Formats: sequence, structure tokens, C-alpha cells
Amino acid sequence: MQYAIEHAPSLKSQQSQLNIGTLQKDNAFAAFLPKLDLVSTSTASDTTYNAVNSTGFNTGNTFGLQLSEDFSQNGIKITNYYQAKIQTAIDQLNYRYAKDQLIQKVANNFVQYSLNVHNLKLQETLYQQYQTQYLSANTLYKQGLKSRSDELNLKTQLLSTEIALKQQKQSLKVAKQELLKSMGVSAFSPQDFSFNVLALQDLKDIPKALTLFSEQYLYQYQLWQLQQQKDDWSINQAKRNYWPNASFSINGGYQNPYAQNGFFGGISARKEFSWNATLTLSFNLFDGGTLDRNIVIAEETKLKNQYDNQGNILDVQKTLADLLNDFKNQYDTLPTAIELQKYAKESYTSVKRNFQAGSQSYLDLINALSSLQTAEQTMLNLYANLLKDTYQYHFYKGDIERYVFKNH
Repeated sequence: MQYAIEHAPSLKSQQSQLNIGTLQKDNAFAAFLPKLDLVSTSTASDTTYNAVNSTGFNTGNTFGLQLSEDFSQNGIKITNYYQAKIQTAIDQLNYRYAKDQLIQKVANNFVQYSLNVHNLKLQETLYQQYQTQYLSANTLYKQGLKSRSDELNLKTQLLSTEIALKQQKQSLKVAKQELLKSMGVSAFSPQDFSFNVLALQDLKDIPKALTLFSEQYLYQYQLWQLQQQKDDWSINQAKRNYWPNASFSINGGYQNPYAQNGFFGGISARKEFSWNATLTLSFNLFDGGTLDRNIVIAEETKLKNQYDNQGNILDVQKTLADLLNDFKNQYDTLPTAIELQKYAKESYTSVKRNFQAGSQSYLDLINALSSLQTAEQTMLNLYANLLKDTYQYHFYKGDIERYVFKNH
């Protein structure tokens, strides 16, 4: 899991977006600070006086510092800063959401990989049992103690089981590739990864019930709250743009100008300190209703975002309700599945003993084997589904990282 967090491209992309948002917030804050510029100018001029038939060529250079500050645009700097600050919070939320998505995906893929490992072991055991029974039946057939029909039926079942075994091996390879992909590992990576699979039998890993939690835990709800704050700033800025616009700028600087006669002429040691202040007031008399419409646009944008987020919350709540119901139904099935597995094992052991003693038929043995395989696969699938439901529940609750690292 830690490898996936450190290497998955999807999470790295979201981290870059978070870094961009943080830098943009810093830029918005830096807009409040005065600017200090290093100013250097060089000039050249040439004047011809026809009346006296003379010319004058002069060059000049200035070098100095200029300090400037601009307070303008009805507080747009404040709006930009707080919106950038809120956007950074949204980026942090999106990063956490992407991280939780990654953890859930890796956890689910790991469960699926473990399930395929167990199914492969089950299929291998089943194949070995069919192989043993076939060899026994084949020997008895050659001794005239079993019919050709029994021997052929077992041969058919053995071949079918061999095909199923090969298919299960392929399924395991696919499951491992999915797991590695979610971890950020290339399918052509020369590095070999081995995993300690989940037992898929310890009921302590499964909670007895999943309970409903407040919608405030949902990512979609938290995103909606942040988006509303950002939209409120847009509305306020649109309203402030309708007010008289006042801008005030201050410029101050130190310059050391000097004149040169020719490019390498003498330098006058003249120093200048200067400053200027500009106050500008403007009021819009007519703009065709643009400012009014901008206010309405900002308000409608907030409503649209609100409805979109509320729709997303309803979708998640429906999914969560289905999840809680599915978990309850599967958990209620668990005792029956455990009992089924127990009796299937006992039945197979008994039928196998009777078949070897000649008191039960080949058909009885095949049915017992099939029932045992079904019971064990049912138990494994049920356990895996309960684990996946638990992961999804904690994903929606926003604490899947803590849950997974604590319990696995």
C-alpha cells in the first residue's frame, strides 16, 4: 500500500495540482506587497540648428530604485487571495479523495488477488482428488472391478477440471496485473513482486454491522461547502464592481542621472529623489447592463454548483444505502455459508470412504466433490465481498487510510 501511495501516477498528478494551487495562493498574497524595481535607462538625442549651422548630440543614463504600491479595483486583490486560499483547501480535499480512491482500489485488488490465490489452491486440490480417483478407477477397471463407464466418466471430469485449473491460473495472472497496475507498476517491469495473501477466513476482520454516518463526512458535502464559500466571494466581488472604482498608486525612487558628451563623456554627479502619487476615481454611467448581469451570473453559478453537488450527494447516499443493505444481507448469510462448508466437508469425507469400500457410486462421489467445491468457493467469495463492502464504506466515510493500515 505504501508503495502505491509513493509511486501511483494518479496520486502524483493530484499532488502536482496541490502544489500549483499552493503557489497560486502565495502569488495572490504577494500581490498585497509593494514592488521594488531596479530601473536603468539610456537615452541619446541629436539636434540640428539650421540657423547657426550647428548640431548637438547628447547621451544620458539614469540608474535607480523604484518602490510602488497600488491599491485598486474595489478589493479584487482580497477576493483573489481568499478564493485562492479556498481553492487550495479544495485541492487538499481532492488530493485526500484521490488518495482514498487509490487505497480502496489497491485494497480491493489485493482482496481479488488473494481470492484468486485461494481459488487456485482449491482448484489444484480438486484436480488432485479427481486425478487420484481416476487412477484408482482406472486400476479397478483394468482388474475388472469397475465398469468402463465409471472410468470414462472420471476421465471426463479430470479433463474438465484440468481446463478449469488452467483458466484459474490465468485469472490469477490477470488479478496480479491489476494489482500491480493500481500500485503504479508497469506490466513490463522486470521487478518481481510477491505478496502475502489475505487468509479470507478470519471473521475478526469483518465488522458485525455498518452503521449510517452523517453526510458531513462525505467528500461531496465538504466540496460543496468549500465551493459555496468561493462562489460567495465571486458574488461579493461582482457587487463591488458596481460601486465607484477607486485606485491609488504611489511611486517613489532614487535616480542618479548623468549626461555624457559622446559615449565616453564626462559624468555629472547629480542625484535625484522623486515620488508621485495618483488617485483615480471612476464611476460607470452606462455599460449596457453588464455589471448587473455579472452579479446575476455569479449568483446563478453558485446555484448551479449547489444543485450539482446536491445531486452528487444524493447519488452517494443512494450508493451508500445499497451498500449497507448488501452488507447486511451477506453478513446474515455468513452463518449458513459456514454451516454449509462444514457439512460439505463431512459429506465428502463420508462418501469418499464409502466409494472406496464400494458401497456408493461414482455419481455420489462426483456430487459430493462438486458440493464441497461450491461450499468453499461460496465462503471465499462471501468473505471477499464483505471485505470489499467494508473498504467502500470507510472510503465514503473518509477514514479508509486509517482503517486499512490499522487492520492489515
